[in-house]
Amino acid sequence: MPTFSGYGITGGLDLNRDFRLQVISPVYSSSVLPAYGATVAPASAKQLIGYETAYYVFTPSQRDDRVRISLGSATETDVGKSTPFQKSTTQNILPFPKSFGYFRLLFRREASAADHIATIIGATDSTKLNEATKQLQSGSVDHCQEFVGPDMTCVTFPSEFGVNPQMRVRVNGKESFVGVAGTVSEAMNLNGPIASVPKTLTVRRQFQRHLIPVKFDPASKDILQFVLMPGDEITWQ
Repeated sequence: MPTFSGYGITGGLDLNRDFRLQVISPVYSSSVLPAYGATVAPASAKQLIGYETAYYVFTPSQRDDRVRISLGSATETDVGKSTPFQKSTTQNILPFPKSFGYFRLLFRREASAADHIATIIGATDSTKLNEATKQLQSGSVDHCQEFVGPDMTCVTFPSEFGVNPQMRVRVNGKESFVGVAGTVSEAMNLNGPIASVPKTLTVRRQFQRHLIPVKFDPASKDILQFVLMPGDEITWQ
């Protein structure tokens, strides 16, 4: 299980069925930019017309703990409008493999502490994935081209893209997603603002394949800042 305290700065996260990936990217009137791998076009060729939000899910293999990345859903919001519309395909297509594998999301610092590069690397076995991770994190390689091959995948997102991993939890019996290091308060607010801690609030966490209630002081609001993990369950009436 990853440690979330430093995640989002210079960390890594193994992507599996407990997560989905939100990718937000600009949509231009010209298809020149910012399709994955494209070079920068002249400013005159770029006219921003909206933003695309795509969710990628990770389907587990029936044989082992590998997963396959696929598009779950996508929407587009035009500039000047607030209501998104559904899409069956994305304009900004990412070269994810159709086969099962092990995948890891890495955030690496670039020019400053606030400037990061998001990269997904994948491999057919975990040993190759770990080796590639060490190379990228050590700085011994700088580009995805170093990992191109039948057994490797490497996707570095353009700087215009926003990449947000989200954890799968259950809120009042329904599947929900919160950001990595998301709190009970954030998950509860998915159902509307929470002014106080409900007396019936219960938070459960997986332990040895069983959901165990988390003990907390009902007279305190501290539980609202409790950091969630994949598979946590929150209920109240």
